[in-house]
Amino acid sequence: MKTSDVRGAGTDASVFVVMFGEYGDSGEIHLKDSETNRKPFENSQTDVFTVPNILDLGRLVKLRVWHNNKGKFFAEVSRVHFSFRWPSWCIIARTV
Repeated sequence: MKTSDVRGAGTDASVFVVMFGEYGDSGEIHLKDSETNRKPFENSQTDVFTVPNILDLGRLVKLRVWHNNKGKFFAEVSRVHFSFRWPSWCIIARTV
């Protein structure tokens, strides 16, 4: 998840996603433990999250991103990469 470089884009809010595929959705996923940064969702920062035990969603069609309204958050680009047979998808997501 890439946080925008605009002033005030970062957040201390809790950020969540749901991945939607042709066979269903992932359910709510709380993005809290970034593999790339100690503090996630800071300005101009790219955070990587691994979500284990996701069922086969088929072809990914949508990604919903939101937060708990404890400040603003501007996400630039979200990329979902499955480490086995599914392709990578790049989804533009802007939230406030």
